[in-house]
Amino acid sequence: MNAGLRLYSSTPFTGKTMVEKVAGAIFMVLVGISVLCGAYTTIVFALVDVYSKIALSYGLTENYENFILATSKVRQMGYKNFLVCLESFAVSFGISLTMKTPKWARWPMLIAVFGAILVSSRHVSLTVGLAEKHIGKALNSNNPFMNRLPDGLHD
Repeated sequence: MNAGLRLYSSTPFTGKTMVEKVAGAIFMVLVGISVLCGAYTTIVFALVDVYSKIALSYGLTENYENFILATSKVRQMGYKNFLVCLESFAVSFGISLTMKTPKWARWPMLIAVFGAILVSSRHVSLTVGLAEKHIGKALNSNNPFMNRLPDGLHD
């Protein structure tokens, strides 16, 4: 989130051509999405963490479990917002870097930056898939608490 705000404040877009104006508009939208999604994620997981620790520190294990069950959808949305934050930041950074590059080198920079973004996005997706396969499945099948989750909350 902080990186998105710093990128926004350090990237002046005074586009002269239509392409530069469109790139500037896309940049602004993506940085805004990145900051908002990052803020949502931070707030949701900070609140869940604080209330979970409070419940557990007072020995309220059942209350903790009920809280985790009740916040499942919100936490899933927080995780999805985290991924959107990462991707929108990466693309807005790529636009910023490309637009700050001298015009004669913009196409090679654009290809390099967005090639790197595609590769890193693929690796993030692969990591999430492997976590679901190896950890999520084990949690769902071996944990009696997870088996109490209603259908659709532990996919």
